[in-house]
Amino acid sequence: MGKIKKFFSKSSWESSDFGGFSQLLWDLPEMKMPYGFSITAADKSQYISAYSEKKLLAVFINAVNKYGYQDTFLEACKSEKVENFYGYGIYRSSIIYTFNKESVKACLKGIIKNEKELASLFTNYSNLISNSTITYKVSLKDGEDSESYLSIDKSVNDFLKSEINSVQQQTRSNIWGDYKSSSGCYEDLKKSTTFRVMSEHHNEHHYDANEVKNSEKLLNLLDISFDQDETKITNLRTGKIDIPKIAEAIAGNHLINFRKELHDRTKPFSVCILNDESGSMDYSNYRDIQHSITKMLYLTFSQVMDPKDIYIYGHTGGNIPEIHVYNDKYNQIFEKAYARQNRVNFLENYDGPVIDSIYDKIRSYTDKNILFIVISDGQPAGYRYGGSSDRDDLKRIVEKCKRDGFVACGIGFNYTGVQELYKYNTVVTEMSKAPEAISMLINNVVKSEFQ
Repeated sequence: MGKIKKFFSKSSWESSDFGGFSQLLWDLPEMKMPYGFSITAADKSQYISAYSEKKLLAVFINAVNKYGYQDTFLEACKSEKVENFYGYGIYRSSIIYTFNKESVKACLKGIIKNEKELASLFTNYSNLISNSTITYKVSLKDGEDSESYLSIDKSVNDFLKSEINSVQQQTRSNIWGDYKSSSGCYEDLKKSTTFRVMSEHHNEHHYDANEVKNSEKLLNLLDISFDQDETKITNLRTGKIDIPKIAEAIAGNHLINFRKELHDRTKPFSVCILNDESGSMDYSNYRDIQHSITKMLYLTFSQVMDPKDIYIYGHTGGNIPEIHVYNDKYNQIFEKAYARQNRVNFLENYDGPVIDSIYDKIRSYTDKNILFIVISDGQPAGYRYGGSSDRDDLKRIVEKCKRDGFVACGIGFNYTGVQELYKYNTVVTEMSKAPEAISMLINNVVKSEFQ
């Protein structure tokens, strides 16, 4: 299979408190797997618990099935009959199928190539998976003929394939490690979350002088360039001739060619802005500040990217979350619809299920990297929703999204708690200082994640 190169994010989520591959295994839904499968780890340098080891095997076998590598997985599989002593002179016969390590490596290579979300997980544990002994055990009944199991023929292959195919994610009611709120209603909240496209306002939209000024200031402070840099690769045997080196050819130097390569200074990305429309935002001037900051951000980013790549949402809700669409790929209405925010009832903020729902929505539109900016003045809170467990759930959701290039950052209004929720964050205390604070935040994300 060759050595698998490991790729790690610049933000180092792999070793963070709420990221890391160990936590990722726990957060993945429970897997239903036949009892007969087992794994004996050979690589003890990557020690994980017996539970995580078993779950990793289940996730791997599920991927074997998902990408159609069952035949490869079964290649060179060996069988043997063993006698198990149960005490009091009782023995039971079993057939042990041992899967070939080279076949496992071949499957692993294909899975890493095809799998997007969990490629880094399989890459990290590639040595543990490929060097371990993976087996399947069939316990024979008294008097049952072992010969029909020992011969690796079509019937045995079909039997093992059916066992491989039966490895699957359990139903929601049986999941332990999925994202759940402290009240146990997270999934209900996410399922009930609604999107509402805001109607266009009849009045003509205007940016005031300060919004235009702050936008120009922010634009000048941003270190973003989608232009390509050109690199000249010299001393090549083929390519364009490097004119100054022609004379060296007479002396026997044949490496006189060159080529030019283009590479992006900044990887392409889209922007998503999420407004907190909770009650606390309405009881202060934060509502007006948020309104101006969002207009400033839209005016700035619309000068460097297509408006269809700018997503702007607001979220509130009484008993269930409600997401307001002010701009997205198919509703480019920001300058006509955002004034409608003044008529929104500012109620609760169901951050976790809202961000998860927006992630799903945007990923149905594009697979681009996303700079996700959350503007808020507080922590998750709603009907039967809130508390430390729901804050932890929000952090895990943010980490999950970041693994897919959906990088969240928080802007807090006189609220330092935003630092506990988002790795990338800034606190705005007054509007006049917003461009400097927000530009530092955005530049940090772009430099760390999109270059």
